[in-house]
Amino acid sequence: MSLIFSNLNCCLISFKVDEKEETIKVLNIKLEEAENNESRMQNTIFSMTEKIEELEGYQEEIKSLTAKLDEDEAREMDLGRNITMQQAEIDKLEDKCSQLEAKNKELCDKFEQTETTLTESRNQNTLLQTEIDKLESDVRAEKAKYEELTKELDTTNDEMSFY
Repeated sequence: MSLIFSNLNCCLISFKVDEKEETIKVLNIKLEEAENNESRMQNTIFSMTEKIEELEGYQEEIKSLTAKLDEDEAREMDLGRNITMQQAEIDKLEDKCSQLEAKNKELCDKFEQTETTLTESRNQNTLLQTEIDKLESDVRAEKAKYEELTKELDTTNDEMSFY
C-alpha cells in the first residue's frame, strides 16, 4: 500500500515539476517580450532626443532670423518702404516659432512619457526575473524531493524483491 502511495507521490511531484517548468517557459517568453519592449523604448528615447536637439537648432535659427528681422525693420523705417512685406515675414516667423515651441513641448511630453514607460518596463522585468528565480528554485527543490522519493521507492522495491 505504501508503495502505491510512494508511486502516486512521485507522479504528483513530477506533475508539479512539469507544471512549474511550463510556467518558467511562459515567464521567459514574457521576459523576452519585455526586453524587446525596453529596446524599442530606448530607440524611441534616442529618436526623441535627436528631435529635441533638432528643435534646439531651430530655436537658434529662430533667434538668428529674429535678429535679422529687427535689422530689416530698422532699414524699413529708414527707407519707408516694404513695411507690409516685412510685417508679414515677422508674423510668419512668430507663427513658426509658436509651432516649434508647441512641437518642442509635445516632444518633451512624449519624452517624459517614454521615460516613465521605460522605467515601468524595467521594474516589470525585475519582478519577472525575481519570479523566474523563485520558480527555478522551487523546481530544483521539487526535483530533489522527486529524486529522494525515487530512491526511497527503489530501496523499497529492492527490499520487497528480497522477500
